[in-house]
Amino acid sequence: EKDILDVIGELPKGFRVMSVKGNKTFQVKPAAVYLIAGSFGGPAGILASRNPRVKKVVAISPVVEWRAPSKAEPLGWLEKYVRYGFGNGYRFGHKEWAKLKTGKFYNPMTHWRGIDGRKLLIYHAKDDGSVRWREVAKFARLTGAKLVLRKTGGHLSSTIITKPAEWRRVSKFLKSK
Repeated sequence: EKDILDVIGELPKGFRVMSVKGNKTFQVKPAAVYLIAGSFGGPAGILASRNPRVKKVVAISPVVEWRAPSKAEPLGWLEKYVRYGFGNGYRFGHKEWAKLKTGKFYNPMTHWRGIDGRKLLIYHAKDDGSVRWREVAKFARLTGAKLVLRKTGGHLSSTIITKPAEWRRVSKFLKSK
């Protein structure tokens, strides 16, 4: 979540885009920041929601409790999968993976008291083999987050919110106070 907050902080300062047609500097001064975060990135969005610059977060099949790994994707397997599948897309080593098991690092459930559930809309499915739904439902209840819990759908992806009915729900949520 710190990377996300760093990017949000840098947007108004400007960034330079270099191209063969010439370099350009852009500044973005957003009136509001909305995040869509899913699966392994779910904790980043949820934890970033504690920052007042982040107005709302839509979390799709987010990990909320690392101390309750799924049987399909135990942490040891997930570490290898992410390392080989995403290379340097995730920049942390074995020691950081071990910290996930403690629940003190990158773990929304540890911080539930400091999370304003009114800023969260969570999508999840009961048949998700990657992230257990009971922990997500408990987290939503504890924080007061809005939870869209489906019976089926597996490990949902962001395409779920591209469906017209779901986009209407997301749009209404983003516009709500």
